[in-house]
Amino acid sequence: MARCQPFAPFCAAALKNETATLGAHALTESMSFGATTIVRLISSFHCDSPKVDIVALFENEETNNRLLLCQGTDTLVSSEPIQLRCPLKPGMVKILSLDQLRMERERLRRAGRRVVFTNGCFDLIHPGHVKYLQEARGLGDALIVALNSDRSVRELKGEKRPILDQNERAEVMAALSCVDYVTIFDEPTPREIIAALLPDVLVKGADWGVDRIVGREEVEASGGEVLSLPFIEGCSTSDVIERIVRRYGA
Repeated sequence: MARCQPFAPFCAAALKNETATLGAHALTESMSFGATTIVRLISSFHCDSPKVDIVALFENEETNNRLLLCQGTDTLVSSEPIQLRCPLKPGMVKILSLDQLRMERERLRRAGRRVVFTNGCFDLIHPGHVKYLQEARGLGDALIVALNSDRSVRELKGEKRPILDQNERAEVMAALSCVDYVTIFDEPTPREIIAALLPDVLVKGADWGVDRIVGREEVEASGGEVLSLPFIEGCSTSDVIERIVRRYGA
């Protein structure tokens, strides 16, 4: 990174979460030589050395002029722990866009980690979901869960679903310790995400035969494994809704 003069160590003063992902901007305090540095996170917090876009500006308050001192990409470092005025919610670092997930997948591949992928609506999390996700996580080193968007759920389940919107479902999913990453897809199937990530293991519930699992061809062609996990009878979101209606309905 070309610099007009050396950077002083900086301490991030603010971090604003723009979306439910890591598309974030940080504004640092003025550095020792009077410059203001604008920092944009461009890689995941999960990376050993997060990368940032840095623009250093020198501002003259009297003339309101700005001088661009340097611009480029550098490793996020600080002489002090980063103090966040608006920290991300604990689960937010798990909720990634497809582009961010691609970077994470590549990092995990380089590290030799076995990645497991599953997808679904996951509306009103119940014990069947939890047991299924725990079993899926046990098949590898990291579990990615792709959630159907609200529009996608309505197409599959009807206009009265989902009960929880996609952001609520993502937040609940990210709170589970067995889930490492969450993403949301709007397409009818997750084939595009699966083809982009090529997980080591693709899993669905046993109500899906292996030959019917979307993405099977792509995963098997890349040397991955496709599995159907046991289906827990009597555990479904529809069953939970019917139970509520019977108990509290007019």
